[in-house]
Amino acid sequence: MLIRKQRLLTPGPTPLYPPALHAMMASDIHHRTKDFERVYAETLADLKTVLGTQNDVVMFCASGTGAMDAAVSNLFSAGDRVLVAHAGKFGERWVSIAKAYGLDVVEVTEEYGTPVPAQRVIDALNADNSIKGVFIQASETSTGVSHDVQAIGEAVKKTDALFIIDAITGIGTQPLDIDNWGLDVVIGGSQKPQALGSTAQGEYTLTYAVSVPARGEATLTLACAVARDEKAARQNLAATLRAKDPIADNRRAWEAFYRKDVPSFACSDPKLTELYDFRWFLLRFSTAGGDLGLFRYPVVLEGRQAFQTYCCYSAPFMAFDRNWMADPKAGWGHIASMVHAAYDDGRFPWYASPRTNDVPLNHASKTGMSLLPWTLWRWYQIHGDRKRIEPLYPGMAKNVRWWIADRDPDSNGLFSIDHQLETGMDDLFRRWKTKNPARYEAVDATVYAYLNLRAVAHLARELGRADDARAFDAYAEKSKQALLTVSWDPKQARFLDRNPDTGEMADYNSICTFYPLMTDVMGAEHLPLVRNYLLNEKEYWTAHPIPALSQTDPDFDPVKGYWRGPSWPAATSHVIEGFATTAKRLDRSLLPEAAELFRRAAANHLQPRADFYERYNPFDGRGLSNFRDYMHSWWIDIYIRHVAGLMLEDDGSLTIDPLPLDLESYALRNVPVRGHKIDVLYNDPQAGPGLTVLRDGKPLARKPDFKPGGAPLKVALPR
Repeated sequence: MLIRKQRLLTPGPTPLYPPALHAMMASDIHHRTKDFERVYAETLADLKTVLGTQNDVVMFCASGTGAMDAAVSNLFSAGDRVLVAHAGKFGERWVSIAKAYGLDVVEVTEEYGTPVPAQRVIDALNADNSIKGVFIQASETSTGVSHDVQAIGEAVKKTDALFIIDAITGIGTQPLDIDNWGLDVVIGGSQKPQALGSTAQGEYTLTYAVSVPARGEATLTLACAVARDEKAARQNLAATLRAKDPIADNRRAWEAFYRKDVPSFACSDPKLTELYDFRWFLLRFSTAGGDLGLFRYPVVLEGRQAFQTYCCYSAPFMAFDRNWMADPKAGWGHIASMVHAAYDDGRFPWYASPRTNDVPLNHASKTGMSLLPWTLWRWYQIHGDRKRIEPLYPGMAKNVRWWIADRDPDSNGLFSIDHQLETGMDDLFRRWKTKNPARYEAVDATVYAYLNLRAVAHLARELGRADDARAFDAYAEKSKQALLTVSWDPKQARFLDRNPDTGEMADYNSICTFYPLMTDVMGAEHLPLVRNYLLNEKEYWTAHPIPALSQTDPDFDPVKGYWRGPSWPAATSHVIEGFATTAKRLDRSLLPEAAELFRRAAANHLQPRADFYERYNPFDGRGLSNFRDYMHSWWIDIYIRHVAGLMLEDDGSLTIDPLPLDLESYALRNVPVRGHKIDVLYNDPQAGPGLTVLRDGKPLARKPDFKPGGAPLKVALPR
């Protein structure tokens, strides 16, 4: 047999190396055998090495143009706007493919033989934020010129666009750092310098297509491992995949979490039980960090997507709940990570990531309101460990001192807000008859400062810092008097914000007027605030509470407003806690309304199953955010303190005082209190009718005629 050797002088295909030709002379391997699976797996692994990527590599039975076609058709839809930079025949191919699929193409071109300057591509991209994809050749096969893929990739990374590179003559001939340059899809071809037709896909989306024949079955196993290094991740992944039934193992792990790690709650209303359990699920599911940069300890992130953040404003909300976990380090660590992330002057960062506390923000202070000092005191009430509060006390005291120095410069006891974003309530802009002040003295900021001042005073006393305790208590008293004598308007019977430049009180009726309910500031003479506003159907008492702005305010708009009308669980948690505590302290005839407020607020999250949206329509309860599982509130603490009624007092005693929620029975078990486990049982089948309190399984108190909403039961805890 005579084999005539041909010399191919085309861009592709090109002549194969002799060893490759010899390999093709071997016997065929059936594609459904283990031998083929082994060769295929080895080939994909080798291609990752060739490409220098840790991402997936996909092989196509097609020319390089087939892979180009696949990239366009799978990543974009008709009408999408894309940018194509080209200076040759194969760059023009991107244009023809994109137009064939109905894409709206923006072209940035140069003459054949001249590369398209990276800055022209960057300028075109920055000028049009509707661009969803950028296409370019790493090297233009028809002329041999190269493009600056790295510079363009850095620009594309800052947008939501995808970056797709034809590297059919680029792979192996020029540097291409796929994983670090922001290259979402890179295409090569086996007829060119390296043997592949592949796409290396981006890091954020994995899509799997599974074909299941009619009346057939298909099994798909997906697993993901995350670790500091690839070796550890692969070991974790292999261990999971070796397990006989990893799903059953996961279920057992969750069962152990509910059994050992958190207090259990069940009641005669299965919906309320479901909401309690679901909240614990989200608290565990949303936990990240632990010896990870600034996340020195595990923290609960605020939510999904863009809200996977650790924020000084919302972190205390999750801390209130996490403080009740059996392991004292759980709540403590969530609080401690913010102290480690704090700025040198004591400010807590509005946002922190494992890498930085200098996250770009729209307000200069890069901080905001935070109840973290108060949550640390609440943690101490539960767990009583002085050794753990001692290393955090300096950071808490420093933060409070920053607020005193920077936000109460005239020392009148009222604390100022420099930018509305510092409050977490983005668009609740106060109205003023005169010129808008650079800052305003805010009711919510002053309440936060007051609670934090009392907290650090308590902590200082526990640590033997008597001078600090006296100083912080004195300043707290100053803030209390300022709220009562300056912020309180007896004619309107509500608390108002103030312009420090003119003394003008803001004509703005927001939910912040109820925040003093969380404190011991108010007396019985201030309760018209509750009756005239909170319980008024024309103001705040809606079917799905609580709107962040009164219905009577001209800015009220629950559809178009962000905070200006919707009900936010974050603010609602403040008011539930405040109303329940104040009603118990000042006027127990209000307890049925406090219970009804809890019922209505809980109903927001039970439509029909447990869920947490960012905000809700106050009239129909419809979730108004396009994402769910938002942690920006607290619920476990409210359940324990006000549904089961277990309230820890500053003197170390225990009061059982549940709201009258018309529950036939409830059982709160395994609540950690200073090294012991407390159970609070109401009409329990085994314990008997009425109230039973157990410590470590032994009776601590018993009241057969106890009724929620009636006289509270004071329980002394043995030392």
